[in-house]
Amino acid sequence: MTTKPLAQLKQAAAKNKVDTFFDYRDYLKQIYLTVKAKDQGYSWLKFASDLGFSATNVVRLIVIGKRHLPSEAAEQVGTHLGLANHERRYFLNLVAYNEAHTSAEQEQSLGRLVASKQALLDSSPDSQALRYYSKWYFPVIREMTRLGGFQATFEWVSRHLFPSLRPAQFNEGIELLREMKLLEVEPVTGIVKFLDNRQMVLPTDATAGNIAISQYHRKMLEVAAEAVFKIPDSDREMNALTLCLSDESFAKLKQRILDVCAEAMQTESEPQARERLVQLNVQLFTLSKK
Repeated sequence: MTTKPLAQLKQAAAKNKVDTFFDYRDYLKQIYLTVKAKDQGYSWLKFASDLGFSATNVVRLIVIGKRHLPSEAAEQVGTHLGLANHERRYFLNLVAYNEAHTSAEQEQSLGRLVASKQALLDSSPDSQALRYYSKWYFPVIREMTRLGGFQATFEWVSRHLFPSLRPAQFNEGIELLREMKLLEVEPVTGIVKFLDNRQMVLPTDATAGNIAISQYHRKMLEVAAEAVFKIPDSDREMNALTLCLSDESFAKLKQRILDVCAEAMQTESEPQARERLVQLNVQLFTLSKK
């Protein structure tokens, strides 16, 4: 007995959980390969037809990045794959994130993607870790508790932190850190006790980790841009270089950056007075296309 086309797709979608992907194109490609593994005669044209398109090469072009997937078509694809509830929302938000044309659009869709992923996570620690990296000030508040004389009050933090926080943001951060058992506040004295001195562990869910890091990097780049104008030269060091390198030199430079970051972490772990909170951002990316 042969399996009906839509049943094939829904079985493949059930086997390949959409929230384990960070690019909808990879997801659609894996659905296609899963079906083709059972039916060697299955083609991209048939895949397009099964997803509600005309029997053309359109889906293959979408998967290889030659065509876009509009939101209306994404709704159609989700229906034919049998995606519902949180999984459907994750897929639609993933498409919006991958197809975003501007930074603002990408920022909005990434926020919705975080919410969709949190709704799908079974593990409470993973959900908390994803939330931890969703706002730049959560990790900052955590590290700030290690400063000498730290006080868990909005007034103290607002005097000692750049950029400034709103009271609601400060309260949100303290509450999350308490939920994660990273700090506790003495109810009478208000003194903060730092409970976990280890490096923050990313979510065990790989896709949640990718989402968390993407959001965190974007937020910290925004803070860095603001620091260019508001932090005096004596309290910052910023350099920007445009280089023309071989592939081998590029790989070596990437490794040197990793080594520098590891060295910075080692320096931070050494016994010392905790006198200032700093942010170290390092970016290396390719501008040219091959």
